[in-house]
Amino acid sequence: MEAQVYKYLKDAGFTPEWVELRRQIAEGIAWLKANPYHPDRDRRLQEVNGWIDRHNRLVPNPSLTFPRVPADFGR
Repeated sequence: MEAQVYKYLKDAGFTPEWVELRRQIAEGIAWLKANPYHPDRDRRLQEVNGWIDRHNRLVPNPSLTFPRVPADFGR
């Protein structure tokens, strides 16, 4: 249901930044899981955690926050 609500918002031309960040975070975490020993992993991990920090500052409800991804994630 949550994805459907976001789709309606996006189709109407309104997508809050934190909603777009959720998508970026999910894609970033998937990349980290799929590439545990990639040379760019540490840089990507920092990037994902930056997105998480920004997301957590923007969400309208604290229950929507994400924990940061630990350095040893997926290894």
